[in-house]
Amino acid sequence: MESFVLDPIFSTVTSILLIFGSYEIGKYFLKKFNIDNHLSKVSILEFQYCTIGLVILLILLFPLTAFTNHSSIILKVTGFILIILGLKFFFYSKNLLKKFKIIFKKDKKDVLFYLYILVIFLYFLLALSPLTSADVLDYHAGVALNILRFDKYVLLPEWFTGLQAGIGEVLISLGFAAGSEQFGSLVQFTSIISISGLLLKIFEKKKLIFLKVFNYFNYFIMSYFNFFTEW
Repeated sequence: MESFVLDPIFSTVTSILLIFGSYEIGKYFLKKFNIDNHLSKVSILEFQYCTIGLVILLILLFPLTAFTNHSSIILKVTGFILIILGLKFFFYSKNLLKKFKIIFKKDKKDVLFYLYILVIFLYFLLALSPLTSADVLDYHAGVALNILRFDKYVLLPEWFTGLQAGIGEVLISLGFAAGSEQFGSLVQFTSIISISGLLLKIFEKKKLIFLKVFNYFNYFIMSYFNFFTEW
């Protein structure tokens, strides 16, 4: 049987490169169409690039997988391009590191801020773990693998749970096409990063202790319930 996943360490590295490749696509799109000037008013831009890049990939890849018979090669080529862009990110990430240093410097005395960072880091580690959730192993990964096996997006009427699959399975399939098991989990993780960009922008504009505590508290409560429902 054909294996779509690389050895654990290579699968993890590939997943991270795919995510940062998506980051580069989102960054290029926002700057190309001058959307970054508007988005910067409500969020820290660097926290939104991945999400924007992934949305663009979905818009492009879903029709190509749904209405053509060459899904496997399309996804593999896309994965290769993303890996190249991911490598580019790591070679030219000095400015991003400077940006994060500024953020940390502003909140260096804020205990809640570091607790928030710790929670996000733990989620990142969970996203890099092997797939174990029942619905992921059933139809999320199953439909994604079938896209590669049948060279198109296929929904089998006798597979009742498989009919719940949607557009997101295309990104999971993209990960498998590149040999990455964790890419789908990291895609979900980027939503936390996106929300963090919005929160940090609010805290940057309004130095209100109550607002900060309230938002962090809500975030931790949501994280708690999400952890026990998914794991």
